[in-house]
Amino acid sequence: MIPKSAESIPDLNNAYTQAALFSWTKDELDIYEYWRMEETSDRYKLEEEFEKGIEKGRTEERLENVRKMKKLGVAIEIIIQVTGVSREVAEEVNI
Repeated sequence: MIPKSAESIPDLNNAYTQAALFSWTKDELDIYEYWRMEETSDRYKLEEEFEKGIEKGRTEERLENVRKMKKLGVAIEIIIQVTGVSREVAEEVNI
């Protein structure tokens, strides 16, 4: 049990929490570890989905820039250099 005086001090709170692990039964500790691993896995999945979303946004932005440049009549070679898209993608994008 964490004393009231230690609750507001993160390092002390963590120390009491860690010390409490040693008084857990094996089953309690196994359950704790299982849920800690689940939380880590969920966090990894969220980070992965976040990165996918960022990349999707960047791709959409590149394609929008290709459209704008094509509307302005910019040469395909310049569009490729500026946006970083492939020739095939640059040529396929409709204005």
